[in-house]
Amino acid sequence: MPWTKMNSTRVVWLLLFTACSGELADFSHIPDASVDMNLDRGDEGTSTTIWTCEIRDTMGDACIDTDNDCFVESCNGDIDQSLWQPFVDCNDQNADIFPDGSETCNQLDDDCDGSVDEDFALGDACDVCGQSGVLECDVNDSSRVACSTGRGQSGGQDMLLELCNQLDDDCDQKIDEDCLTPPIAHKITGVEICGRGVVLATENGLYRVDLDALDTEPIQIAEDVSVANIVCNDAHLLWVNRSDRLQPCETNPMLPQSCRGQVSYLDPDRIRRITGELAYGGLALNGDELYLHRRGSVIEETTIDRILLTNDSFEIESPLIVGSSDPAISLSANALFVRTWSSGSGPKIEMKQLDELNVTTINLGPSGAGRPIVSDRYAAWSFGQESRAIWFGQLTEGGQFDAFQLPIEGQRLEPIVFLQQMVLVQDIASSPGPVIAFDLMTGQETRFIESAIVDSIRVDQNEQVIVWLDTTDPYQFRVRRLESGN
Repeated sequence: MPWTKMNSTRVVWLLLFTACSGELADFSHIPDASVDMNLDRGDEGTSTTIWTCEIRDTMGDACIDTDNDCFVESCNGDIDQSLWQPFVDCNDQNADIFPDGSETCNQLDDDCDGSVDEDFALGDACDVCGQSGVLECDVNDSSRVACSTGRGQSGGQDMLLELCNQLDDDCDQKIDEDCLTPPIAHKITGVEICGRGVVLATENGLYRVDLDALDTEPIQIAEDVSVANIVCNDAHLLWVNRSDRLQPCETNPMLPQSCRGQVSYLDPDRIRRITGELAYGGLALNGDELYLHRRGSVIEETTIDRILLTNDSFEIESPLIVGSSDPAISLSANALFVRTWSSGSGPKIEMKQLDELNVTTINLGPSGAGRPIVSDRYAAWSFGQESRAIWFGQLTEGGQFDAFQLPIEGQRLEPIVFLQQMVLVQDIASSPGPVIAFDLMTGQETRFIESAIVDSIRVDQNEQVIVWLDTTDPYQFRVRRLESGN
């Protein structure tokens, strides 16, 4: 990897103007690599010395710094007022607000100069798609403004949307690059990309939409089914047909996700039920082999089964792996990643060779592991308890797996899918929430999708198209087409 994780401690270096006779502390141990910020607050006859969080700490309880940003609300009489007055925090409840900070477009005085959003030409006239508007703070990016044709629209859902209609609706010289499909008659509950089409699970069965003709009417391919956990490849389409659509599926990431019902298979002329009625989840295809997990009465009895789809009998190997769930397959590594439940400290991830499933090749990472995602080169999963981070590894020649924690901040992070050299990550502490693209080559984070329903993002096998569900309209889904280098 060209980048490595580095632990850093935030230290704020500033200039403090003090009286010539003032002496705060011994500065001999402070390194030379301080970043000077010209605060220009000194009176004539004053000298400068370096102010740091460390120096503030030497004052103990004499000064109040509620938000811990190294600027103080006030200090008591034990500290000469001339020493701390230039560094009064105008908002000691917000660590992002302090004197000479970065002014962003957010209707706040970020730099404590008495002015709000003064670096942005708010209210100036602008033009978008031939319509007159005014500049407002972009609600999706506080570092910039957006041209709004109606008050309060800037960057929000009322702005111009790119629809899937072969037109450039948002005037960015691109057609259907990130678009909202025409609505269908039934609420969409799930999506999956199958070849050049998108299969939609709805309240009225399964529908298919052609990716090359998104503005056409969807075709119903299965009716009178309640669908969860769709999986497909060029030859097969399967799902869990829920036995009771009013009974919720198990979606807690700390447990094997499953729905009660029968695994169903779509033949050209009929729907075939290929299992009995139990709680199933984790469906994954490897050619003509279907892997899935089956919940037991206790979590340790959850098993992974394999179903061969090569003939009408649908041969079932059960149990294939005991005490495991959430199979994920890497064909290039000939590997099967599973989540095991035999450990008393919580679930862990194991990697097995597909041709030697009775042998655990590697026991991976910390406990408290979530559902793994894999690609030909990478694997990732969440771990932890209340706070969850991302454990990531690269598959190397010889079956090795070099792994470490990704330096992404969040409360309950879950990896979603690999996309070219990125991993898409969502913080499920709030749903729907934004999706972050973390570049595995550079370590750069990008806000990739503003709002997506948890576990609704799908990527095609060529990594050129992404589809997902958001809260704009439950009768539509979103599509993003990736260009070369984008």
